[in-house]
Amino acid sequence: MAPFGFHLDSPTASNAASTKSVSREPRASLAAAPTIRSLSTGRNSTTISAAPSSMERIKPESENDSIYAIRSMVSQRWESEAIFSAVTMGLFDAFPAPPATATSEQISTQMNWDPLRCTRFLRALCAANVIKEEAPDNFMLLPTGDLLRRENPDSMADYIYFHNSQPIKALWNILPDVLDKKKSAGKCAMELVYKVADLSEYAAKKDKSFDNVILTHVNAVIRADNLAALRVYSFSKFNTITDLTPGDGRLICEIVQGSKNQNLKGLIHKQISTTRVKQDFSSPWPAKLNLESRVTTATADRFTGEGLQPSDCYIIRRIKVYSEQKMIECYKAVHKVAPPHAKLVVIGPLLPLPCEPDTNGIALFDMFQMMISSNSRTRPYCETKKMFASFGWKLTFVDENQGVSVLEFAKA
Repeated sequence: MAPFGFHLDSPTASNAASTKSVSREPRASLAAAPTIRSLSTGRNSTTISAAPSSMERIKPESENDSIYAIRSMVSQRWESEAIFSAVTMGLFDAFPAPPATATSEQISTQMNWDPLRCTRFLRALCAANVIKEEAPDNFMLLPTGDLLRRENPDSMADYIYFHNSQPIKALWNILPDVLDKKKSAGKCAMELVYKVADLSEYAAKKDKSFDNVILTHVNAVIRADNLAALRVYSFSKFNTITDLTPGDGRLICEIVQGSKNQNLKGLIHKQISTTRVKQDFSSPWPAKLNLESRVTTATADRFTGEGLQPSDCYIIRRIKVYSEQKMIECYKAVHKVAPPHAKLVVIGPLLPLPCEPDTNGIALFDMFQMMISSNSRTRPYCETKKMFASFGWKLTFVDENQGVSVLEFAKA
């Protein structure tokens, strides 16, 4: 992958390597286990050793790790199902905001659950690290659990709900057909199950109520991307920024609010309505953060460039609502309209190289994209760099945090 955190036109960048190591404390070896001796009973004492003899030829622990890794996979599945179910049933909303606590009796009464089974379920969620048992039968939400309360302004509950919703769960059942060359004929799971090209078409033609689920899910993804991007990239060098994929408009507001450059102004892009895209959404964030004088909304067409205003920086996020061809049109349109000094900042995942560990599960995200859309895929660093170069954008900076990459391009 790219040498993260470097401007790519600097000599340091070409020689830098990004390596991460994970140190683990070695577990105690079975061979070093203490010997347990029986108490004297008046007969000959018997010595019972917990350590295997050399004749037993127990495999080294490292050779058995894969066994426990498989067991851990199943435990992780239980963990996910428990959290998904808790969100769907509204359990986290039954808790007070931390550090306040609630007893299992209070929760079971509020949820109308069996008391004993409620306690067992709450302890399962403790094992999943979303709840903590502060005292016997007294529970408190951990920060992760607090994010699953819908009253939390940064709630991720809808992100969880989206992935546990029936329209999404049904896609996994047809994965064998998606992979089958003859049965899929190049179609994604959405096309095979619902006869639609992607999520937006599903909401438009099959279930209009699901459109809000998609929107809240997308905003949760954008929120996470925002936090990661702002850790590794500074927008303070710009005076005007247009967010072309703004979601709820929160990122551009937080950029302007947190910038040291008091002259920085932001534009929230509002896409011109088409037969596929209807945007009557107005961002609440400029008013919430008292930024109406510095962050405004501009209506334009990001695919043709019509109405796009000159900016020092244009931001595009990972959202894969459109086909790759439409996104290519967007990159070209921005290049045509952008001033000579302008930068294009792309925020989203990059696949690691085949020889690199995928610690953030980007390939899993790419597989999910394969399920919900046949139009887009996640690319590795080199392919991404080459693709943008073909549109006239030269990569000048790249960094990554929590699996979210920030790429800065300049007009070539």
